[in-house]
Order: sequence, then C-alpha cells, then structure tokens
Amino acid sequence: MTTKLFLATGALALAGLSTAYGGSFEIWFGTPVEAGGTILQPGPYSVSQDGSDAARFKNLNTGNVYVTPATIEHLDHKNQMIHVKMTNENGQKEIQSIALGGKATDLEFGG
Repeated sequence: MTTKLFLATGALALAGLSTAYGGSFEIWFGTPVEAGGTILQPGPYSVSQDGSDAARFKNLNTGNVYVTPATIEHLDHKNQMIHVKMTNENGQKEIQSIALGGKATDLEFGG
C-alpha cells in the first residue's frame, strides 16, 4: 500500500507524490515543468534514477519515457519524505531537485 503526499511550492500546488515499487516514485504535474532541459507536459509520471548521471521520467498516461541529465547526490542519511524543489522564472516552472523519500539519494537538475 502506498501513501499519497501533496506538495505545494510557494503558491503552486503542482505535484502529488507517492512511493511506488522498485525505487520509482509517482509525481503528478498540473502544469508543464522543465527537468534538466526536458519539458514534461502535465500529467502523472514515475521518476527514478537512471544510471549514475540521469533521471528517468515515464508518463503514466502515454507510456513515453524521458531520460534527462541529473546529478545523483548520495547522502549519509535517508530522506524522511519526498520533496521536490522548483523555481518559477518567466512563467516556466523548473525542477531543481527531487529528494527521494526513504532513500539516501537526491536527484539534482540543471544550474
């Protein structure tokens, strides 16, 4: 059984997150977001680490897979919860990082 969490970044309620099997996590975007130079359209995605230098987003509605550059940060402690850090510049929402709940890993995107 999985637990759903809802994330609000500033005034933006953008993503609902839940842990899935096999180290992937489900994220729902209400608006287009950028992750590592890739624009992800609104909808549900699973996100996971893909190798040592990328993140894998799979659109759960279409089955399309997007692999985007990401720095994998290995921590000395497990994240207690899933957390997505975003910015909003000139109307474009951009994922800066995703802390994977229950794992000692963060995915860092872009700048």
